[in-house]
Amino acid sequence: MRPRYLEIEGLQSFKEKQCVDFDVLGETGLFGIFGPTGSGKSTVLDAITLALYGNVQRALRGTHGIINVDSDSVRVSFTFDLLKASKRKTYRTERVYKRKKGSEMSAEAKVARLFEISDGEEKILADKPSEVTEKVEDLIGLKLDDFVHSVVLPQNRFQEFLLMDKAKKRDMLERIFYLEEYGRQLADKVSRKIADVKGILSYIEGEMSGLGDISEKALIEAESSMKEARERKEKLDMELKLLEHKYNEAKEVWELVNELKFVSEKEEEHLKLSEDIASKKKLYDASVRAEGIVDLVEKYRDTAQKLQKTNTELESVELQLKQLNEQLALAKEAYDKVCNELEEERPRLIERKTRLNEAMVVRRECEELENRLKKIRGEYIEVREKIKQKDEEIRRKKEEIVNAEKSEEDCSKKIEELKVDVDYRNEVLAGARLEDDIENIRNEINKMMSAYSGTELKVKRLEESQSELEQQKSKTRERLDHLKTLLSEHEKSKPSDRKEILEGISVYHALKATLDTLKIKKTEIDIAEERKRDTVNSIEQCKQRNMELAGQKKELENKLAEMKRQGEELRKQYEANMAYILSKSLAENEPCPVCGSLHHPRPASMQDGSGFHWIEQKLNEQQKLIEGTQSEYNALENNIIKLEEQIKGLESQLLKIEEEIGLKQKEFCNSLAVFPEEMRAAELEEISLKLAEMQSENEKKQEMADKWDKETEKLREDITAVTEQLSKLTADENGIKSELKAVAENLKEAEKAIEEAKSKLSEKLGLYNTYTQKYNIRDFKAEIKRLEENERKTAKLLKQKEEQQSVIKNMREALEKMTEGRRMLAERFAEIDSDGRNLRAQLDEKLKKISDLSENIDIDTGLKAVEERLNSLMEKHKQAYEHLKNLENTFNSAESMRRTLENQREIYRAGLENENQRLQSALNEKGFSGMEEVEKALLSKEEQEVLNNDIKNYEKVLVNLEAHKSMIKGKLGDRSISEEEWQDINEKYQTACARKEEYISDFERAKNNYKIVKCNFERWMELNKKYQEQKHKYDLLEHIQKLLKGNSFVEFVSEERLRYVAREASETLGTLTKYRYAIEIDTENGFMIRDNANGGVLRPVSSLSGGETFLTSLSLALALSKQIQLKGQSPLEFFFLDEGFGTLDGNLLDVVLDSLGRLSSKERVIGLITHVPEIRNRITRRLIVTPHTADGKGSRLKMERA
Repeated sequence: MRPRYLEIEGLQSFKEKQCVDFDVLGETGLFGIFGPTGSGKSTVLDAITLALYGNVQRALRGTHGIINVDSDSVRVSFTFDLLKASKRKTYRTERVYKRKKGSEMSAEAKVARLFEISDGEEKILADKPSEVTEKVEDLIGLKLDDFVHSVVLPQNRFQEFLLMDKAKKRDMLERIFYLEEYGRQLADKVSRKIADVKGILSYIEGEMSGLGDISEKALIEAESSMKEARERKEKLDMELKLLEHKYNEAKEVWELVNELKFVSEKEEEHLKLSEDIASKKKLYDASVRAEGIVDLVEKYRDTAQKLQKTNTELESVELQLKQLNEQLALAKEAYDKVCNELEEERPRLIERKTRLNEAMVVRRECEELENRLKKIRGEYIEVREKIKQKDEEIRRKKEEIVNAEKSEEDCSKKIEELKVDVDYRNEVLAGARLEDDIENIRNEINKMMSAYSGTELKVKRLEESQSELEQQKSKTRERLDHLKTLLSEHEKSKPSDRKEILEGISVYHALKATLDTLKIKKTEIDIAEERKRDTVNSIEQCKQRNMELAGQKKELENKLAEMKRQGEELRKQYEANMAYILSKSLAENEPCPVCGSLHHPRPASMQDGSGFHWIEQKLNEQQKLIEGTQSEYNALENNIIKLEEQIKGLESQLLKIEEEIGLKQKEFCNSLAVFPEEMRAAELEEISLKLAEMQSENEKKQEMADKWDKETEKLREDITAVTEQLSKLTADENGIKSELKAVAENLKEAEKAIEEAKSKLSEKLGLYNTYTQKYNIRDFKAEIKRLEENERKTAKLLKQKEEQQSVIKNMREALEKMTEGRRMLAERFAEIDSDGRNLRAQLDEKLKKISDLSENIDIDTGLKAVEERLNSLMEKHKQAYEHLKNLENTFNSAESMRRTLENQREIYRAGLENENQRLQSALNEKGFSGMEEVEKALLSKEEQEVLNNDIKNYEKVLVNLEAHKSMIKGKLGDRSISEEEWQDINEKYQTACARKEEYISDFERAKNNYKIVKCNFERWMELNKKYQEQKHKYDLLEHIQKLLKGNSFVEFVSEERLRYVAREASETLGTLTKYRYAIEIDTENGFMIRDNANGGVLRPVSSLSGGETFLTSLSLALALSKQIQLKGQSPLEFFFLDEGFGTLDGNLLDVVLDSLGRLSSKERVIGLITHVPEIRNRITRRLIVTPHTADGKGSRLKMERA
């Protein structure tokens, strides 16, 4: 923490707003706050504690009487830095207090805010008095008392840490070094951890007991049963595979026999359609012949239409050409007229434009000449005025030279008048020295008389102190006797025995452990209930899955039927191409198996050479798909069987879970019987509340016992403190007696010194009277002052004379420069006049030339008229030319179109004759009489396709049926089967399938049982490993808990930190006392002083003098502040010390200030608050406090740098 800026207004003696910039004040690392007693030096520290904590420790209740008597409010603002993790943050606190109505001394908070300052912006962190204080304590990590003891040490609080008792010292160290986490917080953390681990152990034990029989023997038996079931299933699979082959072959033969019978019946029905097919063939042939001529008919008609259209367009173009020829003649005539007009006027207009442009150039030159003339006129007037000013300056300078020479003569006269004789001056100086000697002797006598009176008063005070100490000793003895009586009475009022309290606590913990067990049992029952619900859900899901599989089975049945239908269609396609197979076996003069003809002029052939083989391949692939789907169907049936067995296993598992729930509920009731009857009927939460009440009662009893122990310890500590106080009073009394003896001897020596000083004074007075009578001077010091004043006047006059001589010299030089300047201005004036006359003549000549060129008309108007006439002529020429060109282009396009149309007409005439000849030839060839007969025979594509399809389908079906019969006979070969043989093979196959489903069910049941046993075994091993880990952790935590009892660990850490602080402080104290004293820690953690000058004897800190106590306290405070890390993170970068230096002599003060200077740096600022003037002369950075004045002004602050 480092202070940056402080503002004070209306606090105690400060009335107006005063500011302290600690950045500037702490530049060297050490600064002082100086001012007379009561000026308000300590109020600067009060302002810091008020801004941070809302409290002034010197004030009653922290804020009573802090407002200036002439103000109604007090405002303080403190800006400081905190350095955390190498990052510096800036904060500002601000508080405003108002005087309460009806009270002159009380104050109430009106404004309290804490800001965080970042990049020039302020962010409010707290805006209420209590919140600001809490946030400051949280940021800094120190409460007000700790802050005052270790950072800002105000008056009368400096030695508190040195003399603090053991308990308070330990509490303070625990707070400022953040040792709470090693005390109560660490113990609480260990207790919570033990409870967590204990809960985990109980949970693991419950889960392990719920796993049932998980021995290795049970795992081996389950695995053996699974292997036996698998072997039975695999053996049956082999037998079923052989039987399935025989079944598929018999099934194929039976299906082919039935198919051959169906094809023969279908062929007989098809032969009845032969007459209708012959009629359709005749219509189809005529339509095909007409299609060959219809294109020629359409082409002939299209050519005739194009010829007629071309004749019409040609007549239109010839009429357009006649009109365009007339318009072109008129346009040529108009264009020639415009060209003639342009050739006549353009030369004259161009010449006129050239003369006007030249006049424009001359006019611009005239404008430039006029601007130069205007500029020269201004310069002419300016130079003329400067010549007048320069004449006036020369006149004034001459007058100043005359006056200065006159003043120089006056100085010379005064110097002569002030001269002093050297011998006279020496005699006067000797007389002044006698006056100083006499005054010093008189002052010394007065000091000795004052010291003598002070010593007499000190004797009186010592005697009074001795009397007071005797009275205090008497009172202390009475207090000691009273405390011993209180201790005796307190021991009689001891509360209940700790053994009974511990027994009550033991009963509570036993019931608490049983309650924890009940909660675990309840959790186990809930888990088992959850498992039961999960098992019921699993059974429902399996049944739902079974229904889904049944649906899939139905879909597969449909899919299988669809595949068989597609296979049937492929077989029909295959049979359709059997005509090609039959045609290969045809022979001349042998009847066709389809039509019976003996001649075969056009045997059937295949359109695509690979088609037949492709159909045969697709037919085989379809057969394989059917077989694959059949296998999928069989697998689905097996899955349904497995699922049914799984449902049976889950139902068996559900029965076991219900038995487990009943057993755990019984155990729950047995554990509940341990509790008192009034608790058994209650819910677990109510039992927990009653146990909490029991624990609360035990804690109250324990608190009463602890309170009694603390009060006993407090009384014993008070007795020890009073005993030490009595010893200290006795030591102080002995010290006063010794001091009284020493003071009496000092009185005698003081009387002797006073007599010697009086004798010396008488001798000096005689010599002084001689000097006064000789020179008739009553006050030599006044005469010296007069002589010195004359010398100062003479020196001043000499200096003034030299300055006047220098001034006169400078004036003469300046006069010469002015004369030279005036001459140069006159020359420039003549040049300007000559230039002006030349420019005027040039301008007149130019204006005459403009008049000649423009013929006395306006140039701009003439140019505009010429431009407009030229543009008008050019625009008329352009328009006539463009109109002529457009007409010529249109005429040429029309002429080109006429020639094109004439060529097209001749082409269409020749084409029409050729088309007519081709059409007549085609009609004769196809057997048609004319175009009308062709159009009548035409049929649409759809109609033709219908006739052709009917004919082809008839022939195709006939060929396919015969081919299908041939294919079936080829597949059958010499194979056959009766219906009885087929039924026998099918029955044997179905029986084997049923046995397979039974074996699969047995195998799945054994497999599921093995998985459950194996899973439980692995879970038990995992839980056992976790249990051993947690048990080891629990034992370690219990051991740690025993080590942390009684806050001993915190005491150990704070003692170590205190010893380290003592070593640091001892080094500083050694430097300050030339290693006479060192600080050590006794067995009770109290401070002791080792006096190395007296053989290293240990002395209590109470035996130190005021100066020694200051040095020791300073060393401790510096060491403590060096060790403090605010909130354990931020270094403490400043330290304030208020008063305490008045007890140090000059040499020791030098040592202290030198040590503080070396300890301070830019990283650590030390501030001293004192009124001792010697310190002010030794510190280069000072804050001067001026006290308030009688006219109502408050204390004021001013910064000084030396």
